[in-house]
Amino acid sequence: MPLYMASPKEFEDIIKQNGHFEIEIMEGLPEVKAAYRPSSPEEVSRGMRAVMGELIKAHFGHEILDDLFELFQEKRLAEAADSGPELNLFMLLMLKKDNVVEI
Repeated sequence: MPLYMASPKEFEDIIKQNGHFEIEIMEGLPEVKAAYRPSSPEEVSRGMRAVMGELIKAHFGHEILDDLFELFQEKRLAEAADSGPELNLFMLLMLKKDNVVEI
């Protein structure tokens, strides 16, 4: 299951391209400290494997699991080196009037 964390600008572009919604509010929220948050790419990879490993194994077989999550860990490590601070984004979308379906 591919995962991609879009930037706020990418979210805005996607919503505009869709055409059915307009953005009423989009703002960053203050970071909330969780009781536990994975601190390393290794921990994130182990967590993803615990959550998604069986699903991936059912679809693609167990043979790929070790290589897949090793590659995932390497990508997380590379992203961590290149990324800035995390952003919690809040968006309020409103359905445009011309897209309302009356029943």
